[in-house]
Amino acid sequence: MDKFLYQGAAPSLDECILIYSLNGLGPVVALVEEAKAALVAEHADCDLSAYVARHSDYSLDTGAATISHFIRILGKWLSAAK
Repeated sequence: MDKFLYQGAAPSLDECILIYSLNGLGPVVALVEEAKAALVAEHADCDLSAYVARHSDYSLDTGAATISHFIRILGKWLSAAK
C-alpha cells in the first residue's frame, strides 16, 4: 500500500477502529455499510481514488480496491469483536 505523505500524523486504521469501538460496534457497522454502498453506487474509480486520498493514510492501486480492502479488514475485526 502507498502511504499519503501529508497524512503522516493522521490516526492509523487501528486507532480509528479503537475510537469507533469505544461507542460500541454500531459506528463500525455503519462505516462498513457506507463503504459497501459507495462500491455498489459504481462511482468512477478516479472519484473513489480521490475520496481515499482525502480520508485514508494508505491506498492500493485503485480506490475501489482500497475500499474493498478496508471492508475486509473491518469485517474481520467485527467478526472477532462479536
